[in-house]
Amino acid sequence: MDKSNSSALRQLNSMVLITILTQIFILLKNALVASHFGVGIELDAYNLSFNITNFVYSFIGAGISTVIIPFLKEKSNKTALNIFITFIYTVSIIIFIFMLLFKNQIIAIAGGSNGIEFINIASNIFVYTLISGILNALIKFANAVLEFKGQFNRQKMIVLFTSIIFVLLLFFFKDISIYDFALILLVTTFISFIAHFYFLKRTNFDFNINFDINNDGFKQMLRLYIPTMMSSGVYQLSLLIDTMISARLDVGSISILNYANSVIGMINMLLLANLTSFMYPRLVKKSNEIDQQKSLIHYILLTNTLMCLIFVLFFIIGREGITILFERGKFYK
Repeated sequence: MDKSNSSALRQLNSMVLITILTQIFILLKNALVASHFGVGIELDAYNLSFNITNFVYSFIGAGISTVIIPFLKEKSNKTALNIFITFIYTVSIIIFIFMLLFKNQIIAIAGGSNGIEFINIASNIFVYTLISGILNALIKFANAVLEFKGQFNRQKMIVLFTSIIFVLLLFFFKDISIYDFALILLVTTFISFIAHFYFLKRTNFDFNINFDINNDGFKQMLRLYIPTMMSSGVYQLSLLIDTMISARLDVGSISILNYANSVIGMINMLLLANLTSFMYPRLVKKSNEIDQQKSLIHYILLTNTLMCLIFVLFFIIGREGITILFERGKFYK
């Protein structure tokens, strides 16, 4: 047991280290974006398109790990898993086609009366973000399997690798348009997609398309998935509402909101996402409910303690931290 705990601790430490490196590059990316685009209409249009896509596909991807991981434990659940995966990603494709066909109307409703130029830019970028969104939804599935197999650090290394590529492209290409930026996002997402499914294939995970929605196991998975999806989607809904309100304010309001959310997202990714992805499969694999409850209590106490420390840190850093991160280039002007 001591060896197991020691190995788990080393794995968690590695995850945190990789995530810290990743967040450093994400901070560099945000600083470069601020320098390239500031808080103008182009970045507002991109952020609106991205946030709409992220809202829709967060509903699909958010509950995947929560539902799939317990069902990976038993081989008897294989048929239900196949049906569930087939159903969820068929719905994803239908949503993708619908949003692609009605992209102008969706942007016009979400963006309010922001003018023809804003709607045209956002609608054109929407194609890039939609493709990235459905790829990320598929990546969520690959992540769930890799987490169950204990391969936490492989997916973290993929995120680090693609973040480095993103930053290098932004650094070396000085005069990029907002469309170039959206294309870079799509390319790095596609690289991440290929890498995730390469490692997924190496786990010998086998999948077969199955549309038998009358299967009892599938119905059970769907019952678990819907409340998980809705609870995760509430947060994304609040972000989308904030974005839609910002779209009706002065030019640059959406971008400023997105910069602020990126700082908060960095903390969520560094602490909550790491701890959740690490602890949840371990809780599922525990043999009895008492051990699961004890581990869950320790996890909650650890998370709350860390979040309190982070809350204090935000007040200490304050205005100076934002200045160091963003105030240069077009953002400063």
